Amino acid sequence: MAQKIDDFDVQLRLLECWLPLVEEIRRQQGWQESIQDLERLIMRAAAALQRARSGEEAYQIICAYHQQLERKTPWHDDREESSAARG
Repeated sequence: MAQKIDDFDVQLRLLECWLPLVEEIRRQQGWQESIQDLERLIMRAAAALQRARSGEEAYQIICAYHQQLERKTPWHDDREESSAARG
């Protein structure tokens, strides 16, 4: 059974694993998003990143998810929707 991403320890491991790569991609691509936005990007892309078979594939996944989130600007709209959904 897959672990829930709601689990704090799972989230922490995902961030420890993927944040260095996402930060490097941000630097290379000139993205202006905050660390919090990058962390949210990782959480959104987590299932796809688990299936990545190479660094290049992970790079492509991260860029694709970034593009999707960029279309939903400003990024904080997602957080507001999530907060409203939680009540």
